[in-house]
Amino acid sequence: MDLRNKIGIKLKIQENGYRKNKTMKKTNLLITGANGFVGKNLVEYLKEKKEYNISLLLRKLTGDNEKAVVDLLNYNSIEHYFKEKDVVIHLALSKIYPENIQIINNIIKASKKF
Repeated sequence: MDLRNKIGIKLKIQENGYRKNKTMKKTNLLITGANGFVGKNLVEYLKEKKEYNISLLLRKLTGDNEKAVVDLLNYNSIEHYFKEKDVVIHLALSKIYPENIQIINNIIKASKKF
């Protein structure tokens, strides 16, 4: 594949909605772990872009985005936050390894539902 084809593919992806869709609707993002170093910086960066509606699932309240304090280990407490989200960015971690597996399973299950 030559360079022109690679550029064409990239532009087509952007036009088809991965970054901007045809109706210019903002992308609905759900981010877990926004209290951490990577999460804080990512949220700050995305807010500057003004292309995203950002929702956060947190352990404690911070910032001025749409946010919810939840227990990621409890599927029933998180599943409804995934409704109408275009992208889920999972950055949350627990210091206890088995909890991370359960959190990831819950996020995958909720993401598939909607």
